[in-house]
Amino acid sequence: MKRLDWRALGLQLQIMLRRIGAIPAVACVMVVLGLAGWVALAVLPNAESAALARQFHEAQQQLRATPTRASEADAPQRALLAFDQVLGERSSVDPSLRKLFDEARRLGLGLEQGEYRWQSDRSSVTDRYQVRLTTKGSYSAVRAFCERTLLAVPFASLDELNLRREAIDDDAVMASLLFTLHLRGAAADAALLRGAP
Repeated sequence: MKRLDWRALGLQLQIMLRRIGAIPAVACVMVVLGLAGWVALAVLPNAESAALARQFHEAQQQLRATPTRASEADAPQRALLAFDQVLGERSSVDPSLRKLFDEARRLGLGLEQGEYRWQSDRSSVTDRYQVRLTTKGSYSAVRAFCERTLLAVPFASLDELNLRREAIDDDAVMASLLFTLHLRGAAADAALLRGAP
């Protein structure tokens, strides 16, 4: 068995590099190193992914072992109860409107015109109180007014927002806003008193 002659091998590498040139040789080395790195990453097991997979598997086992507390028949009743909890009371309309006007005043927005309409929906036993307002101010003030109103009155929705600028160089915008207060209706109140779903 022959011993490996390192000097001869080094000399052969030098000759090969001079023949093919430095740039292609460096490129070949980079490709070989890149392939080796890719193989190492693809083949070696990732310890973090294995730990996460193990945790996921344990969580799945716990969920399968946990008995369901409520039957599937109770699901619609629970959903209706959850929906009912986010609705406002009819008695909260005036305080909610006060909050709306207070937010406009804090932001320096004058509410020039307002239309108010009460609607009852017998199929979903809810009421809606719609408030259409017109105001003029900066875009940022109108946006802040909408955001603060929706945070202050959680059962309100902003159904329409129309913005109009009278002139291109005008900083103020005319805004037409339609807020809806979603309320528990009289039929829903009666059903809750009777204990019906």
